Amino acid sequence: MGIFAGELHAILEQHAPEGSNPWLILQKMGVHQQQIDRLMEAFNDISLVATLQAQYLTQLRQELNLTPAEWSRLQAGLEADTFLRLLLYHNYPIDEAANKANAIFSAAVKDKLATGGRSESVFPTLNARDQAAIVPGPIHHRPRGPRPKDRADF
Repeated sequence: MGIFAGELHAILEQHAPEGSNPWLILQKMGVHQQQIDRLMEAFNDISLVATLQAQYLTQLRQELNLTPAEWSRLQAGLEADTFLRLLLYHNYPIDEAANKANAIFSAAVKDKLATGGRSESVFPTLNARDQAAIVPGPIHHRPRGPRPKDRADF
């Protein structure tokens, strides 16, 4: 199962009415049927990668009122699928690529959960005062002219 598509399906299943098709939520949001079909195929086959456009992800987050954990899982799924696509492009075996993508997914989920799903990274960004306080190291100047060993003595 594709990582993003699997996470999306699990979240849609939690928010869908009992006994209904979870993919119908995307159809009601206006996602094109071909895109939904690609997501359904990616859900069943890990070698297929399908995502949603940012506008639909934002709409999904607002309409379903996703928790920070759910949003973090979706964002991590996007990162893992991107990494998987890159590895497959470079002809990695599917098993090895899937294992590495799963590792990326778990690291990204932890990173995003640590920030409550609000930030791109757990590493803090520097404000203007901190950036101004950074003192660059010394600048080493090279002496002019050729080095003594480079001089040609004729």
